[in-house]
Amino acid sequence: MTNSGNLLEDFSELFLSSVHGFIVRHKRSWAMGPNSKREHDYDLLINNVASVFSEFGNYILVECKDWTDSVGYDEVAKFLHKLHSRRCSTGIIISMNNVTHEKFNPTIKRAYDQDGIVVIVLDFKDIEMVLKREINLSSLLRKKYENARFGFNNRVVERIKALK
Repeated sequence: MTNSGNLLEDFSELFLSSVHGFIVRHKRSWAMGPNSKREHDYDLLINNVASVFSEFGNYILVECKDWTDSVGYDEVAKFLHKLHSRRCSTGIIISMNNVTHEKFNPTIKRAYDQDGIVVIVLDFKDIEMVLKREINLSSLLRKKYENARFGFNNRVVERIKALK
């Protein structure tokens, strides 16, 4: 029986692999640590071979959260640990109900300032805008990346969302 988390992972695989140069290498995998112990689980591991997204790094970890509540600080911190331990410079959280904003934004900004790690959050409204062709997925990823890395306010994305 398929649960909603697996459906979101399956959808995310198709959705993100539509970006030219994003190749999904692993889905629902475990990384092994010392002594062959399971260390981290990964919803998706993307190999980035797109020159247009070279600053994203060669590998992008993706975390999918199909929760009724927003993703909180603890989950963001765990994801940042996965990114750091696997030396990935970019990660994507796909959350159907967004991320808790009070603690989240400073945590994401600090991750880049301290470790050079960028976390992009895609929520239901972002996915809906792409599916309705209101914004191109590559453009959306670029805007979210710049916002996380440089602290820009994505006014264009927010304006599009406000129109809905």
